[in-house]
Amino acid sequence: MTVKIKIRGLRRDHVQIAPSPLTELGMALHILAEPAHHPELREWSARVSSHMDQNLADRLREADFLWRTPLSEIFFTPACAPDHRTQPGITLTDELNLLDALPEKDFLDLLLDFPGAPHSTAPGRRTLAGPHACELALSSGTFSNPYQSAFRQRLIDTPALARTQLREIFQDCAETFFSDIWAQALPQLSADARLKRDLLKQRGLRAMVRSASKAMSLDNRSQVLTIDKITDRYIALKDRGINFVPTILGRPHVLVTHRTQGRISILYPTPADRPGAPSLEQMKLRLTAVAHPMRMRLCGYLAYGPHTTGELAQAHGLTAPEVSRHLAVLRKANLIITHREGRYLHHQLDLPAMSRLGTDFIESVLR
Repeated sequence: MTVKIKIRGLRRDHVQIAPSPLTELGMALHILAEPAHHPELREWSARVSSHMDQNLADRLREADFLWRTPLSEIFFTPACAPDHRTQPGITLTDELNLLDALPEKDFLDLLLDFPGAPHSTAPGRRTLAGPHACELALSSGTFSNPYQSAFRQRLIDTPALARTQLREIFQDCAETFFSDIWAQALPQLSADARLKRDLLKQRGLRAMVRSASKAMSLDNRSQVLTIDKITDRYIALKDRGINFVPTILGRPHVLVTHRTQGRISILYPTPADRPGAPSLEQMKLRLTAVAHPMRMRLCGYLAYGPHTTGELAQAHGLTAPEVSRHLAVLRKANLIITHREGRYLHHQLDLPAMSRLGTDFIESVLR
């Protein structure tokens, strides 16, 4: 399962790599709305929420469909410009001004572009379809939260007022908590973007995307950029460019957004992926490996120390070839460590690798 982007004909000067305050604000709001997605930042989320003015908290509840999964494309506003020169802003005000400059129809398209919205089915289009599409979209289950009813009604009756109030929400977030976050994050994000631009210039796009995330790869021969995602999507770049946007708060997300006009945006986490982080294919191998009841029993046995194939066969009533086949599956998934002592190979569970599958699983194995 991957997102594939056909990049044939992509010019180097149509590749932008720069941090975006509006995107990072979107990730901050996403964490506040769904802290379980980012357990390492749960303490920060709780602290910000506990100190937040109740009026702002209520207004955030009204509009949180924009930053719950999936993140709205309004947070990638610089990519919506049809030309290749519009850069992400240095300040949040810069990017809010870009958002204000969008025509009202484009703004509503961005705002209401979520799964289930009644978009046009015409080839190559992703705009809301028909004169009543806005009201239909706003009547969907996405707006079932009672806190969102007032915001929904303003979008139907006075979209310009709702647009102004959304900007006020973002500005109040900046005053309350985001300005400090951005001041701390900007030097690191800017340094990462400079390194990526230098890598792009010296070694090309393939090296640059690989350094950004192990979830991304570029096949120079087919000119296809592939991103590991639990979805299948194919995007033709045509004559558009790509914005690469580094994020600190967005870890571990690698997000891909695109519209009919404007550039594709790819959000990637920085610092780079932690060492040993598995790819989606490796995760599938690991989950398949531990799904078999006999391999779970072998994992439990190997968790307490190294054993030879013969010892495992005798302990579990299996033949040596049967044990070897199970061990081969676990080894391919990088869940066991094998070393030689004299004539014998000793196998042992890789507890750190296994524990990354989840504490509940490792506790079951060690029980």
